[in-house]
Amino acid sequence: EDDHLMSRIYYVEAEVINQLQSQASSSSSGSRRSKIETFSAFLWKLIAEGGRDCSKKCKIGIVVDGRERLITNNNNNLSSIMMQNYFGNVLSVPYSEASVGELKAIPLSQVADAVHAFLEGATKEEHFLGLIDWVELHRPEKAIVKVYCKDDDDDEAAVVVSSGQRFPVSRIDFGWGQPAFGSYHF
Repeated sequence: EDDHLMSRIYYVEAEVINQLQSQASSSSSGSRRSKIETFSAFLWKLIAEGGRDCSKKCKIGIVVDGRERLITNNNNNLSSIMMQNYFGNVLSVPYSEASVGELKAIPLSQVADAVHAFLEGATKEEHFLGLIDWVELHRPEKAIVKVYCKDDDDDEAAVVVSSGQRFPVSRIDFGWGQPAFGSYHF
């Protein structure tokens, strides 16, 4: 079977990201898209361009870190206090899907608008408080992020994007010096 999991790490020069960001931000909404929205939209469109069947679905998910959404500037906030004492990851993977044909037909700026739309709700404190409640309610049931699930023959490809851009790699010291590289590998 042709289905297999691939993990890739890309280093993209800042100049290239800035050029893509200009293209991704040129929609009628006039909003500037973030670097992660820009690169994700570019990758989603690029993967669709390689698809042969325009009716098949292409999915994308983006890992969102909930810690920074739950720790606010107001240290008296209950969720901020809770997160300072919490050990473990607080992640959400919002996703979307579109047909290969749809993604091929629209410009990068519209793909970036679609990425922004599905990310928007998952970047709010309320989303993560609800997610924590859901996990507590359904524990210890196994769960999987839906973007990882392939629908029979309807799916062309699925990709999950994560960014370590805000990960404090320069402040980490395991006793043998600072790391030169950090990665999330699945």
